[in-house]
Amino acid sequence: MATSWDLLIWDEPFLNITQEEWTGKRVFERNRVFLGTVLKWEEIKIEFGYLNQLIPRENKTIQEHSLVGYFFF
Repeated sequence: MATSWDLLIWDEPFLNITQEEWTGKRVFERNRVFLGTVLKWEEIKIEFGYLNQLIPRENKTIQEHSLVGYFFF
């Protein structure tokens, strides 16, 4: 029953491969960055931390801040 804690950082850029009107025909559509920790216990994994999502738009760039948790079994 080994339990471990680890730091977790990931970045997820969204890139368009088509020219869609609703994205303003941009190649870069949005970006997500996660900073948190992961708890591993046997076959179970729990991730929790801070998620920032940046969505560039013509009129206003949207930035969302969330506390999130993921449960894997």
